[in-house]
Amino acid sequence: MIKVVSYMKCIPPGNKKPQKPLIIKNFIEGVNASGDKGIVLNTWSIVDADVAVIQGFTHQDSQKHRHLILRKAVYDRQQQKGKRTVIVDSSLFLFADPTQSKNYLRYGYDGIFPNTAEYCDVNPNPERWRKISQDLNIELKPWRLNQKEGHILICCQRDGGWSMDGRSVQQWLKEVITAIRMRTQRSILVRFHPGDKNVKAHRNTLANWMQSDSTTFKNVNVSATRSLHEDFYTAHSLVGHNSSPTCASVIEGIPTFVTDPARAQASTVAHHSFDEIEEHKNFDRKLFVERLAQMHWTLDEVRSGQCWLHMRKWATKQSSSTAQPA
Repeated sequence: MIKVVSYMKCIPPGNKKPQKPLIIKNFIEGVNASGDKGIVLNTWSIVDADVAVIQGFTHQDSQKHRHLILRKAVYDRQQQKGKRTVIVDSSLFLFADPTQSKNYLRYGYDGIFPNTAEYCDVNPNPERWRKISQDLNIELKPWRLNQKEGHILICCQRDGGWSMDGRSVQQWLKEVITAIRMRTQRSILVRFHPGDKNVKAHRNTLANWMQSDSTTFKNVNVSATRSLHEDFYTAHSLVGHNSSPTCASVIEGIPTFVTDPARAQASTVAHHSFDEIEEHKNFDRKLFVERLAQMHWTLDEVRSGQCWLHMRKWATKQSSSTAQPA
């Protein structure tokens, strides 16, 4: 019997999203329904467990809020004891379900990037992708390879966020535009992250660059749309660091470039060099979308135990490299 402890206090205080406590409660219901021992802990203490469950992740530069300190303490304790931590994070299919009405979330062990997390996606079940594609009304669209028309869409992440390794968005954006301009004069459309509080400053800085270097920053514009899909319509290609829009663009058939291939979920089906900006590769995406689907589950699937019955094969680190999905 496997002991699983889920930590309610890891949810931010004042949370108003009913989905977040259900992440904690439903996972434990699924564990118990599967015959293992699940406990919901609603205190600030940490207890021994084969598997811990936390909503959201932590990192070394996290702010000193109590719920973030608890997340880190739980994760560190599990790591020190050679035990696992289930990390529940946002869906990589948000572009198809921005209101999260279908309640798909991403479940993995010990991290949230492909080079750190165990996503239990070895030999994925194709039925997962078929189900999700039907639920969210999405499909793999044909690649738009080497189109003559269209802009290069640059999707920025939050300024200085930990997924950017502390780099500023402005520094990254300047480097990316400069690298692109060395290879093509195609128009560039910059889309800033909707959650970035420094967008006004970014816009002003970009305007200054355009005045001081009209060659490099010629024909560069800022997206004024609210919908990512609108910027996709006439995109020739998309550039991102390691964020979820790169998964969306791959599914939509837009040739995609990532500047952090080690941590980008779309790395295996994306370009890593701007030398290929006008000479796109034809990546096979079948395994990519099936693996992506395998790490996503609805709250109902979690509550029934379906998610846990799949993930428990990887519940011990010793077996994680050899476990195979049913």
